[in-house]
Amino acid sequence: MGGESAELTLDHFLKLPIPPAVPKTKPLDIHVARAASNNLILNTVNLSYEIREIVVARGIQFRNNDLAVKTKDVAPGADPNEMVIPQGLQSDFPDMFIQDSNNALFVSDAQHVEFRIRVVNTKAEFKDALETPGIHVIYAGHSRFGRGPCFGPDLGDPPNLTGEDWETGTDTNSFGIFRMGRPFVGVPFAEDLDVHKYRMRPVPTTQKVSPADVDQLTVPGSLKPVILRGTRFESFIIDLPIADTYWGCKTVHGDGVLLFADFQNTPFLPPLPPPVPLFPPLPLVTAMDLGATNLQCRCFTVLGCDTLKHFHEIVRKRKGFTQSGNEGFAFFTIGAVPIAPATKFWLGSLLEFPERNDFQSWSASLDFAVKRTNQKAAFDRSFKYSFV
Repeated sequence: MGGESAELTLDHFLKLPIPPAVPKTKPLDIHVARAASNNLILNTVNLSYEIREIVVARGIQFRNNDLAVKTKDVAPGADPNEMVIPQGLQSDFPDMFIQDSNNALFVSDAQHVEFRIRVVNTKAEFKDALETPGIHVIYAGHSRFGRGPCFGPDLGDPPNLTGEDWETGTDTNSFGIFRMGRPFVGVPFAEDLDVHKYRMRPVPTTQKVSPADVDQLTVPGSLKPVILRGTRFESFIIDLPIADTYWGCKTVHGDGVLLFADFQNTPFLPPLPPPVPLFPPLPLVTAMDLGATNLQCRCFTVLGCDTLKHFHEIVRKRKGFTQSGNEGFAFFTIGAVPIAPATKFWLGSLLEFPERNDFQSWSASLDFAVKRTNQKAAFDRSFKYSFV
């Protein structure tokens, strides 16, 4: 079983037993490459080192401000930066230079590599990173039951868990789902629709549905007609007029409904008809999805629940992002993943590679990072990476 299990949030992780100590492999004689506070381009030390940029795209409910609040709430007295990136890495890498809340610099003399870590929080920034040659892009957030990475603003304290940013987005260039899933995804009523209350596009029974186009966590053969007219979900349906019946289904989290979730050809959203009792009109924008993205990054790591099942086929086969030489690396997760710790484990493992590999293939260092991260997460057998 996988998916967006509510019990595998940050507070669940912090209540788990501390994992067994793992011997730390730290690069020798690490120091910082200094630069002006507003300029990471001019490097005054180690000019011959390879520069590797890592962009961490933090999804909704995993933004740094939200995690700092959550850490303090769950573990009184704990360092509020424990799960914040890049600050949370400094306890293991004290020589890391924190430029600001979203940027850091770390030099590994062992690898002869200067790592530049940057945190982004929007779909547009995520898409731009995926289209940037030669960099490592990490998504850290919910899989949204297989629909794709999801972004949003700070949730506040207490957190606001309802609204458009859990699906289409209040600003669809910045927030909401960056579609990366199969054409159809089964979404549970109780664990998602009732919780987040967003506008949705359920699949009418007039739509032919191929089993190969349905996400793997939707129970095969479970499709059946359901009536949404007159229910608590009617006002949340985007496509009008309301259809007589939609495809209901069973998911690993209970009964639900099939939603359009295609990784490509995200449609323009129609304006809401007046009156608008619940939601403001949504802006019409161009597609912000994987299909409209020219994947050029060197490595793409997808940290979320069951990303191997949800996104591997889409990224590798349907999108055609394949590995060739030192390009096209991709990593996915198996099972339910505590996302904030997973991000810290993965980043730390990338920095810990103990051998020189500047201007060489990333393969050896990435393979090391997979094994090292699995070591750190060995206390939770459902949490492991798959090198695909």
